Amino acid sequence: MPVESGTMSSDSYRDKGVTHARTFTGATWFVDGLGEFDLADLPVSVVSFDDRLYVFGVKLDGSIWPLAFTVDGRSWATPETRPTGLNTAEPIATAAFRNRLYLFARDSASGALRATSSADLESWNAWVDVPSGGLAPTSAVAAAALGDTLHLFGLHDTNKPPRTNVVVHNSTVDGGNWTGWSIVENGARPERQPQTDQPLDVAATVFGNRVYIASRWESASTGGANLIRWTVIVDSCRLLIEAIYPGAVRQADPGEPSTLRPSTRHPSDLCVPRILSTALTSTVTFPAVQP
Repeated sequence: MPVESGTMSSDSYRDKGVTHARTFTGATWFVDGLGEFDLADLPVSVVSFDDRLYVFGVKLDGSIWPLAFTVDGRSWATPETRPTGLNTAEPIATAAFRNRLYLFARDSASGALRATSSADLESWNAWVDVPSGGLAPTSAVAAAALGDTLHLFGLHDTNKPPRTNVVVHNSTVDGGNWTGWSIVENGARPERQPQTDQPLDVAATVFGNRVYIASRWESASTGGANLIRWTVIVDSCRLLIEAIYPGAVRQADPGEPSTLRPSTRHPSDLCVPRILSTALTSTVTFPAVQP
């Protein structure tokens, strides 16, 4: 099945295209281009919904479009309708939840995080605000649905150096009423890293009845240079408390390849991220976000 998509830049800023890659084994990939869409310099969002794989993107004028969809990963078509009434200059997030496709975007006019949804991608609900108290004003969000709950993750500015940014979580069971933003344990910070290191963003997905999140981290600990690296989250941050959900977090296998173990190289090196995961099978209370 198709599992990955991304943006591809050409010599002209306006000539932004999208590539698509698919694999059945993880070892061999088939890559093709979906075309050029006059995209803004933002990542696309990919979501599986109603037996179709959709690619959403933000165009240069801030409008949000379903760029293409496929039923087999090979041939692609272009949807005829899109959600209107909101322009954005920030990354968007999508998720399939309760037989609807949800889309989250930050309104350029008001700065509010807003959501819309559709059951058929022909008609879209009106945009509604997602409570943003506890979420950084410019934080993009990541969305993932598991069971009867839709989860959002983002960043919160604590204004309390050195741990300025932390990863936070919000959720809903009906798409309209939200639990409120709360700090993922320890702010999802990696172990054995300087307190001044800051998360840049967060990604979320569902696999094997678990929610997985991963973040990129920025370090200014080497002569003031901002060095971006993937960092492991699994040991330092548990989305659910291990005492409540024994074994919820995957532990490293002694026979695991060294590339998947904690990196002991220079901070500027890139390493494969360890992923935080949990089954999220019942209600969990997270620490409240402090003003």
